[in-house]
Amino acid sequence: MVITGLMKRLIAQIPINQAGHKANSRSKDFGVQVANYMICLKKRLSIRPQFKASLAVDSSAIDDKCGHLVDLFIEHVMEYDAHCEHEENEVERRKEKEHQDAHDKLQNDLNAKT
Repeated sequence: MVITGLMKRLIAQIPINQAGHKANSRSKDFGVQVANYMICLKKRLSIRPQFKASLAVDSSAIDDKCGHLVDLFIEHVMEYDAHCEHEENEVERRKEKEHQDAHDKLQNDLNAKT
Protein backbone atom coordinates (compact mmCIF):
# COMPACT_ATOMS: atom_id res chain seq x y z
CA MET A 1 0.00 0.00 0.00
CA VAL A 2 2.84 2.38 0.78
CA ILE A 3 4.37 1.90 -2.66
CA THR A 4 1.03 2.56 -4.35
CA GLY A 5 0.70 5.78 -2.39
CA LEU A 6 4.16 6.79 -3.54
CA MET A 7 3.28 5.86 -7.13
CA LYS A 8 0.19 8.05 -6.92
CA ARG A 9 2.26 10.97 -5.66
CA LEU A 10 4.87 10.37 -8.34
CA ILE A 11 2.35 10.43 -11.18
CA ALA A 12 1.00 13.74 -9.88
CA GLN A 13 4.52 15.20 -10.22
CA ILE A 14 4.82 14.54 -13.97
CA PRO A 15 4.40 17.85 -15.83
CA ILE A 16 1.55 17.90 -18.31
CA ASN A 17 1.66 19.71 -21.62
CA GLN A 18 -1.99 20.36 -22.31
CA ALA A 19 -3.66 22.92 -24.57
CA GLY A 20 -4.88 25.92 -22.61
CA HIS A 21 -2.56 25.29 -19.66
CA LYS A 22 0.80 26.74 -18.74
CA ALA A 23 3.83 24.78 -19.89
CA ASN A 24 4.88 22.13 -17.36
CA SER A 25 1.70 22.56 -15.32
CA ARG A 26 0.30 19.79 -13.16
CA SER A 27 -3.25 18.51 -13.23
CA LYS A 28 -5.26 17.14 -10.33
CA ASP A 29 -7.43 15.10 -12.71
CA PHE A 30 -6.43 11.45 -12.37
CA GLY A 31 -7.47 10.64 -15.95
CA VAL A 32 -5.20 13.35 -17.34
CA GLN A 33 -2.36 12.15 -15.11
CA VAL A 34 -2.73 8.56 -16.33
CA ALA A 35 -2.92 9.61 -19.97
CA ASN A 36 0.23 11.68 -19.52
CA TYR A 37 1.93 8.73 -17.79
CA MET A 38 1.05 6.53 -20.79
CA ILE A 39 2.45 9.11 -23.22
CA CYS A 40 5.68 9.39 -21.21
CA LEU A 41 6.09 5.62 -21.11
CA LYS A 42 5.56 5.28 -24.84
CA LYS A 43 8.04 8.09 -25.49
CA ARG A 44 10.67 6.43 -23.33
CA LEU A 45 10.18 3.00 -24.87
CA SER A 46 9.77 3.98 -28.52
CA ILE A 47 12.39 4.58 -31.16
CA ARG A 48 12.52 7.31 -33.73
CA PRO A 49 10.23 6.85 -36.73
CA GLN A 50 13.21 6.93 -39.10
CA PHE A 51 14.82 3.95 -37.37
CA LYS A 52 11.50 2.16 -37.05
CA ALA A 53 10.92 2.35 -40.81
CA SER A 54 14.46 1.47 -41.86
CA LEU A 55 14.85 -1.39 -39.36
CA ALA A 56 11.26 -2.65 -39.83
CA VAL A 57 10.62 -2.72 -36.09
CA ASP A 58 7.18 -3.77 -34.88
CA SER A 59 6.27 -1.62 -31.87
CA SER A 60 2.88 -3.22 -31.17
CA ALA A 61 4.40 -5.34 -28.37
CA ILE A 62 5.73 -2.19 -26.71
CA ASP A 63 2.31 -0.54 -26.98
CA ASP A 64 0.65 -3.63 -25.48
CA LYS A 65 3.13 -3.74 -22.61
CA CYS A 66 2.69 -0.02 -21.92
CA GLY A 67 -1.07 -0.47 -21.90
CA HIS A 68 -0.79 -3.44 -19.55
CA LEU A 69 1.55 -1.54 -17.23
CA VAL A 70 -0.80 1.45 -17.09
CA ASP A 71 -3.78 -0.86 -16.46
CA LEU A 72 -1.91 -2.44 -13.53
CA PHE A 73 -1.04 0.98 -12.22
CA ILE A 74 -4.66 2.15 -12.39
CA GLU A 75 -5.82 -1.05 -10.67
CA HIS A 76 -3.36 -0.58 -7.81
CA VAL A 77 -4.25 3.08 -7.36
CA MET A 78 -7.98 2.29 -7.31
CA GLU A 79 -7.40 -0.43 -4.69
CA TYR A 80 -5.29 2.01 -2.69
CA ASP A 81 -8.02 4.66 -2.82
CA ALA A 82 -10.62 2.11 -1.71
CA HIS A 83 -8.34 0.98 1.13
CA CYS A 84 -7.78 4.57 2.28
CA GLU A 85 -11.51 5.28 2.19
CA HIS A 86 -12.20 2.13 4.21
CA GLU A 87 -9.56 3.11 6.78
CA GLU A 88 -11.02 6.61 7.09
CA ASN A 89 -14.46 5.13 7.68
CA GLU A 90 -13.02 2.77 10.31
CA VAL A 91 -11.36 5.66 12.14
CA GLU A 92 -14.64 7.58 12.15
CA ARG A 93 -16.52 4.52 13.37
CA ARG A 94 -13.97 3.95 16.17
CA LYS A 95 -14.24 7.59 17.27
CA GLU A 96 -18.02 7.33 17.41
CA LYS A 97 -17.78 4.08 19.38
CA GLU A 98 -15.30 5.59 21.86
CA HIS A 99 -17.56 8.61 22.27
CA GLN A 100 -20.60 6.36 22.80
CA ASP A 101 -18.65 4.17 25.29
CA ALA A 102 -17.56 7.25 27.26
CA HIS A 103 -21.14 8.51 27.29
CA ASP A 104 -22.44 5.11 28.46
CA LYS A 105 -19.80 4.91 31.20
CA LEU A 106 -20.66 8.38 32.42
CA GLN A 107 -24.36 7.53 32.37
CA ASN A 108 -23.71 4.30 34.33
CA ASP A 109 -21.64 6.21 36.91
CA LEU A 110 -24.45 8.75 37.36
CA ASN A 111 -27.03 5.98 37.67
CA ALA A 112 -24.89 4.18 40.25
CA LYS A 113 -24.67 7.31 42.45
CA THR A 114 -28.42 7.78 42.56
